[in-house]
Amino acid sequence: MLKFQSELLTDARIKITSLINRVQEEAESGNCFALSIKSLLENTEWQIKPFLDLSESDYMKPGDGVEARRRHEILSAYIADPENMKDALFDMKLLGFVNIDKKLIAINTERLPESQMMGVLVHEANHAYLTKKILHKNSKLETFYLEYYAFLSERIYAGRDCSPTELIKMAKSICKIYGVKWAAVKQERDIWLSPSYKKILPHVPKALAMEYLLQRVPELFIKASKPTTGILYAKSLDEKSASGLRKAAYNISLNYNIAKTAP
Repeated sequence: MLKFQSELLTDARIKITSLINRVQEEAESGNCFALSIKSLLENTEWQIKPFLDLSESDYMKPGDGVEARRRHEILSAYIADPENMKDALFDMKLLGFVNIDKKLIAINTERLPESQMMGVLVHEANHAYLTKKILHKNSKLETFYLEYYAFLSERIYAGRDCSPTELIKMAKSICKIYGVKWAAVKQERDIWLSPSYKKILPHVPKALAMEYLLQRVPELFIKASKPTTGILYAKSLDEKSASGLRKAAYNISLNYNIAKTAP
């Protein structure tokens, strides 16, 4: 039994190593989400582990409510008996989480293709940056924004539709899952339908992040007569400003060894 568990742990570690290699490759090819994760791992003490490599202190969070206690129970059972308890991870929809105090991102390596693990990593890396930021004075709305930016980052990375209609559906789903009142979130829609680039790509230089998102998700950028600090308004940029932004992003990309075509 112990030998079998050791083999499973070795396999899980290999998958995480492969995932980190993929981050490096995608960062070098110009993917700014991978670049943001690469920066997080290289410039801070954050690390990535598979569930099977976790100690109890990695996932035990006393006093965090029913969900945290349930996660503790599931992970304890899974680590003790991974072959028979892996279905429980998916029943709980436990794909990953962060431990802010230990600077740890934990990833479920069971049955997930590497592309999906990358999406989970993008999601959790966003949490790693935003969890200790003040996103809203109202605690429920702060929870909404924390989850909204993580799901939005994952959505953009996967190349999924980010039109207002789809983002409203996503926002309503977050409200349902986390017990946030839709009426309160709806009043904030001018903000979350025009998200801050810095909260989507926290570890990427400003000009590069803006240029990347302008190309990747133009549907996020809402026309406005006046740009607002921290908010992206693609259609409010005149051609001179847009050209300057592209050139600045290109110059930054050279420093990051990112393959790009000159503007």
